[in-house]
Amino acid sequence: HYFIQSNLRMKFTSRVCSQAVASLRTILDGELSSIKAAGTFKLERVITTPMAPLIGVTTSSDKVLNFCSNNYLGLSSHPEVIEAGIKALQDYGNGLSSVRFICGTQTIHKELEDAISRFHGTEDTILYISCFDANAGIFETLLTPEDACFSDQLNHASIIDGIRLSKAQKHRYLNRDVAGKTVICVGPTGALYPKSRANVRVITISTEQYEKAEYEKSYLKRPW
Repeated sequence: HYFIQSNLRMKFTSRVCSQAVASLRTILDGELSSIKAAGTFKLERVITTPMAPLIGVTTSSDKVLNFCSNNYLGLSSHPEVIEAGIKALQDYGNGLSSVRFICGTQTIHKELEDAISRFHGTEDTILYISCFDANAGIFETLLTPEDACFSDQLNHASIIDGIRLSKAQKHRYLNRDVAGKTVICVGPTGALYPKSRANVRVITISTEQYEKAEYEKSYLKRPW
């Protein structure tokens, strides 16, 4: 009797799951069709060579010009960098097998962080795996719902996501607003304008100094 009930329950659950998956697939197919119709559907470019100004891809028999890499100085395929990478693999193995704060911090991390701190004259340095992660992490670490951040309307998605994760008040200002069309006022008691007049603990202004495709240059000067 128990075996029959269990078998029926499993068949019912399997049928319900199949129907749910089919419904979800229909929704996702519709979303994909809308994205393709809007011309925003993207496919990966599969690269067959080391990163360089000229690279090989699976869709072409000839090498193509690469204008979208972040390998600005060509270091990713530099012989000395490759040699150092091989030595690091021999000394430390492949990967950390953990996050930094559990058991993933090795001497090579602290050596690089100390070198960066000395170069910039700072107390300490924290390495992130990417700039996206750094932007996503810094706002959530420093800001709370009691704080506010003024964000350039053309800020990178990582900055926008970081502010959102922090739960801080977000206020967007116009990019390159040299005419002062965006009003940003901070009173002596921390009163905030335009969206909220509530007192806040910390007020930050975020913008991008470099790598902005929408305009030629930033109006901020390098502080060092």
